[in-house]
Amino acid sequence: MLSSTILVFELLIQSSVGAQQPEIDLARDISTFSGDQADHTSPDLDLLEDSVNNKIGNACLLGATRSDLQNLGIPDIDARLEKLLAGHVLALKDNKYFLGIPVIVGDSRKELAAIVAKRAQTISLGVATMLGRVREASKGNDEIVFHLLWSRVMDEVWDRTWNLDERPGGGPPHVDWLIYPPQPTAFGTNYWNQDLAVSWSAHTSCHSHDVMDSRLLLLKAAWGQRIHTGNASELQDLGLLDSGGDFRGFAMHSGDPSDKILEQLQAEYAQLVVGAYDYELLSRKWRVPSNQLWVILLHETAYSVFANLTAGGKLRIPAVLTGAADLHDCRNAISLRLQKPITPADELEELFRLTGWRGNEEVVTQARRILASDANNAEALYYLGLSLFEMKKYQEALKTFQRLSEIPRSSGNDRQVIAHLWMGHLLDLEGQRDKAIQQYRIVVESPQADWTINYSGYHIGPTTLRAWATERIETPYSRRPE
Repeated sequence: MLSSTILVFELLIQSSVGAQQPEIDLARDISTFSGDQADHTSPDLDLLEDSVNNKIGNACLLGATRSDLQNLGIPDIDARLEKLLAGHVLALKDNKYFLGIPVIVGDSRKELAAIVAKRAQTISLGVATMLGRVREASKGNDEIVFHLLWSRVMDEVWDRTWNLDERPGGGPPHVDWLIYPPQPTAFGTNYWNQDLAVSWSAHTSCHSHDVMDSRLLLLKAAWGQRIHTGNASELQDLGLLDSGGDFRGFAMHSGDPSDKILEQLQAEYAQLVVGAYDYELLSRKWRVPSNQLWVILLHETAYSVFANLTAGGKLRIPAVLTGAADLHDCRNAISLRLQKPITPADELEELFRLTGWRGNEEVVTQARRILASDANNAEALYYLGLSLFEMKKYQEALKTFQRLSEIPRSSGNDRQVIAHLWMGHLLDLEGQRDKAIQQYRIVVESPQADWTINYSGYHIGPTTLRAWATERIETPYSRRPE
């Protein structure tokens, strides 16, 4: 399972039935926040990769009747509408088709912009006072200041602010949304836990997914290990390694002065934006669910703050994020947070990831090698269990997850409840329904029941442990055909 919270924000241009505006690429341009909670069914945005579906989506931005859509001249329009509705890409309301995501355009967009601009003025003053300490944390590298402010402070406070705002549930939800006109200073971050952060915009060409794929190599390099293999040449092109393989990016150690400064600034920024808006009132006004609107408005607020600070000459956005620099300058939009040197368990996780998060015989061999010297290595047991499940060695997998479930959380095992979930799956597959239900009940009653899980390769999630286990108590787990 990918444990990181991965965040993506992109720009969007309005289109509607009969509008004389260019058709937008919705598959690329819909904004997405990958929150920790799944409070609604996410749309299957991959359906919009199809150009005809994309045309239909454009037609539905402001609502379209079936007659409007039939006038598009699409022969199989009925079949496509049925599929888009089933995939939650479209929603049918009052005999009109709309995008199945929040859409704020026209007068509502103007009103939102005015409300955000007013609130952001005050918040900008507070953020401006933080910049001196961000520069201190940058260790003299002024080019990394924007990245640290955005990706290591403002974009790290979602759960903290959610709790301060006393929002319901365990954290902000996953949200897909459309706003037009977009903020010109809109940015996003791709994360892998807290050890790797990559800022990006619609203009950047830093290949953040390539950086994510090279995470382990970067961590090794930042710890002083010379890199000669893997994606070394790509990392050199991005300015993260020199020609000899030495690390040339920005890194801080967990708990060092830079890390402590940024952690304090996270708390301060959360206080600046807590209670920023009357979300319930605006939710009714714009017909956007309150929890989703919370996510949308705080992103718009951050973008407005950037606009204020850059206009006042207090903050410089790296040229690579505005499309005015070459790949080598990507080092100014990327940072590492070093917690501990790379371990065999880290290498195992990387090997497991390279299998598509499914596992194989090589993962099994490596996991058993680790367990030979550390029988209670929770990470090794976890990846071993999933690999054995993938290989349909169910009895061995069941024994492995049983071992994992018996390692106490006090020993640093945060996968205990996950082990019980997979034991339930395996017991169902083995026809031991009563025992499977016992495992699912352990999951439902655990303190971690509201954790989000996403085993997409097995058609599980994103959802919560509680929701999935409750469903499995009602209906046995069955493994879908691959």
